[in-house]
Amino acid sequence: MAGSIYKPKGTSKYPLVIMIHGSDEQTRRTAYIRSLVYVLTKNRIGVVVYDKRGAGKSGGNMRKATFEDLAGDVSACISYIQQRKDLPVSKLGLFATSAGGWIAPAIANKFRAVEFVVLNAGPAVSTFKQDIDRVEFTMRANGFGEKTIDSALQHSRLYFDVVRADTGWENLKKSVELFKTKNWAKEDNLLQLPEKMDDDDMLWWRSHDYDPEKELSRMKCRVLSLMGNNDNLVPPATNMALMEQYLTKAGCIHKIVLLPKAGHNGIPFQTLLGGEWKWPEHYWIWPQRPATYDEEIINWIKGDSHRK
Repeated sequence: MAGSIYKPKGTSKYPLVIMIHGSDEQTRRTAYIRSLVYVLTKNRIGVVVYDKRGAGKSGGNMRKATFEDLAGDVSACISYIQQRKDLPVSKLGLFATSAGGWIAPAIANKFRAVEFVVLNAGPAVSTFKQDIDRVEFTMRANGFGEKTIDSALQHSRLYFDVVRADTGWENLKKSVELFKTKNWAKEDNLLQLPEKMDDDDMLWWRSHDYDPEKELSRMKCRVLSLMGNNDNLVPPATNMALMEQYLTKAGCIHKIVLLPKAGHNGIPFQTLLGGEWKWPEHYWIWPQRPATYDEEIINWIKGDSHRK
């Protein structure tokens, strides 16, 4: 593993947060990570960032890595930090983005040294349910009709039933052949359309069949959950109530923040002034992250330490 420790200026103690990546190929050079490192260190918070397994200068194979493998990488970071006696760390925490939100709770429950967790668009639903949500809410955002959405969801549920049961290919094959004739189903890999039983994608999903309920329901440290109101990948409509239910059951100090108009990356979607392109009267507006995003994160990390 290759990584970096970013330390705020000065010699006094500071909180230190380990960044846990999402599902994409991400490194220390990833734009949103670099922007967060700048914001956090500017506010006297140290940051540990590593190149994800199989990306940047880190070895390994990202595609073949299980959640246990990725969790092991985070554990290695914590063990390394604990050996660094030269770091004046006041408290240690995790900042997990998207799919990293499935990993962070298990790590926090394993290490008593972890005093806080920030779940940045972290899911409260299972991996299979999250992908079904992706299909539904992406299609709704793109204006598809209810009948088309329902048919797509039936296909997605059938796909994951077959993945989990490891049987039923003939029924799934018929559904795949039907949706292969529809361009919208193939665009941006909206639907899972396997060519054969147990292809690489099906095997990947089977090895990543995971529900975070157990780990979220026994959290001991403080948890901040950030969700975007317009997030089609981790929609609040299916995740927010579950997150509240599980963390309340855990009895940990927690806060769930809904970011207005924000998408999966915490940034509102770009908008076209006037609704049509007509330069210079009409132009694209590229919003920044809301100020509350940085404020909530900084305040949570700097808040009073507490662990059950």
